[in-house]
Amino acid sequence: MVLDLFDYHRNTFCRNEPNELVGTAFTGLGDNMFPEPGAGDFDARWRQAIAHTIRANGARDRFGTEKDYFRAPWRAHLGQSLMSRQKFRARVLPRPQGQLVEEWFCPALYYDAAAQARALPVLKILLSPAWVLKAHDLIDTQLVVHVIRRPQGFAQSWWSRYVTGIGGGPEKVFADNQPSLIRILQHFGREEEMPSHYSLADLVVSELWRWRYMNEVLLDQMSGSDRYLTLAYEDVMHNKLPWAEKLYGFAGLEMTPACRQSISSMQNTLFKARKSDGLDPKMVEEAVAQVIGDSPFRDKLLNVDPGAVS
Repeated sequence: MVLDLFDYHRNTFCRNEPNELVGTAFTGLGDNMFPEPGAGDFDARWRQAIAHTIRANGARDRFGTEKDYFRAPWRAHLGQSLMSRQKFRARVLPRPQGQLVEEWFCPALYYDAAAQARALPVLKILLSPAWVLKAHDLIDTQLVVHVIRRPQGFAQSWWSRYVTGIGGGPEKVFADNQPSLIRILQHFGREEEMPSHYSLADLVVSELWRWRYMNEVLLDQMSGSDRYLTLAYEDVMHNKLPWAEKLYGFAGLEMTPACRQSISSMQNTLFKARKSDGLDPKMVEEAVAQVIGDSPFRDKLLNVDPGAVS
């Protein structure tokens, strides 16, 4: 939703989760969750990754917005209609080792490269606190918008969209969480809580520890920066225009009447409804209390407009 708010501006270039695409410029940057000592070339690699990413499109990007750097409306409509289709991309893009390409340079058919280079790049970088912290320290023009979702809503969404979807099921996700979980529990001095075997309750707790770590390390190390903005997911979902105005001001973008109109009438159509039994709310509340009960940022992690939570 926040990426979509930025994408309504005619002079932004928005990329959705480019670090999740296989074989992109972010490959080789090192661990994205935990800080790595001695990664002396991170600065150069990060800058190279960004330089590449803001000249390319990817399989997770949105298509259909209007931009000042499009060559002509008909070209943009034709180009985006074609490039948004995976089957078309499979025919026109190279397939190294037989794999579908997930990222490609912006087609000259409808992109004016010089004009596009002047647009503000907005990248949704998923689940990468170590990278964000390093880059914020190294690049004094880089802004960070940190979206925090209430843990109860996060857990339910994670369960229905990931665990019972692409994650491979509860026991596989539990096993996948173990390597990071032990490091996270060590970070918080709670190693004795490392589970020895699978249970549904421990699966939820393990993911909430990951949620706490990824949010809290950013809050802990960046809260004093004027290049860092936090916002609550639920607040934005229910108050899109006021938050868009704040985001645009933070990024130095003009809120035009056209942007205001588009944002006021926008609908969240990114996710399709999925049929899945949700988690027991009582179990989730108990897991939340166990994981963040002693957090010094507990109020910030839970602090949203009460009217925004149904």
